[in-house]
Amino acid sequence: MQAEPVVPFRLRLPAFDGWHLAWAAWWIILLILSVRLGLAPRHNSTFPIFMRGASKWVRQGSLYHPEPGEDTHPYRYTPAATLLLVPFTALPLRAGAVCWMLLNSAVFLGGLVWWARATLPLPLTPSHQGILLLLVIPLSVGTLNNAQSNALIIGCLLAATACVAEQRWTLATLLIGVATIFKVYPLALGLLFLVLWPRQLWWRLPLILLTLLALPFLFNNTGWVQQQYVDWLHSVDDRRMAPYSVCYRDCWYLCRLWHLPVTLTAYMGLQLLAAAGVAGLTLWARRWSAGRSDREVLPYVLTLALCWMMLFGPSTESCTYIFLAPVLAWYGVRCWLDSTSRGVRGLLGVSSLLFFATAISCWFPNGVYFHMLGPHPVAALLFTVAVLALGTRCTNHTEQTRPISLRAAA
Repeated sequence: MQAEPVVPFRLRLPAFDGWHLAWAAWWIILLILSVRLGLAPRHNSTFPIFMRGASKWVRQGSLYHPEPGEDTHPYRYTPAATLLLVPFTALPLRAGAVCWMLLNSAVFLGGLVWWARATLPLPLTPSHQGILLLLVIPLSVGTLNNAQSNALIIGCLLAATACVAEQRWTLATLLIGVATIFKVYPLALGLLFLVLWPRQLWWRLPLILLTLLALPFLFNNTGWVQQQYVDWLHSVDDRRMAPYSVCYRDCWYLCRLWHLPVTLTAYMGLQLLAAAGVAGLTLWARRWSAGRSDREVLPYVLTLALCWMMLFGPSTESCTYIFLAPVLAWYGVRCWLDSTSRGVRGLLGVSSLLFFATAISCWFPNGVYFHMLGPHPVAALLFTVAVLALGTRCTNHTEQTRPISLRAAA
């Protein structure tokens, strides 16, 4: 009898499944954050500030003037945003903090997946989308941990961009409006969309914004709401000359840190010049993609808008840089796998490492000292330079596109 050949033992590893791995990681993160907020909702969390404003709304107190014995941390959100926070007052503080964090997470992750499927020029498999979900973790966990509204805002902007790609103009404008009533500068993305698609948005954008701003008058005393809007307009939290530990992390911070001879007036001119440059690049990208799918220009436009918000916006904090997490992940994976120059890859790599270092430093007692060195705006500048160097090449995948290697992307 002929003996059967001996087959050497081979270790069979399961195939890489980025989608399920990403969601497993996110479920673990959300569970840990829920326990943390449930046990200590006031520790390193902005949710009590939100509840302070919402409770004042209910009893018609002054939203923007602290009462005796009250936390003096300024409340900066519009009366319209405060109205959206009022339902959380029906919950205990611990449960409200957890629900608020989970709402922010759901909008952020849902908007990211929708944006990846509807907007990115290369159709991504579920594993590719899972890779993006994994890569946004470092810049996202800190913001979700302190219950900031930034995850909700960027989620709305991502979903609005997906709506534009699918020509859902009313929903896109509504999402931009919701982001704008929390922080005004997300309106910059809406204005860029208005420049590109004026016929669809010239009446939707102002109508929906005015409707959202007018909603508080339907749910509270008219005179009181009017006074709150007046107080909000005068409650500007200007930290441009504040100590480095609490100063905004934008280009003005670098001007101060590096002792550049730039006055506040000149810097305001630089902000306007940068905004005009972004609008010009947006028009150029639209002209370049004439006759092609909007998928080839929307990621580029969104990236330019977010870079301007971070570097030249009015109130960029360390946790605000979650705005760059989706586009940084997308450009990093796409350009690393494409035939991109080593210089651009180097800029993206250094930018990602700096952002990762800022995220890690938050978990150490003296991490604020590292943040005071300005790594956030430096990383954002490097990323912006890389995006400008790439131009629209990273959005043109119709020719000479290599298939994504899951092992390389992982």
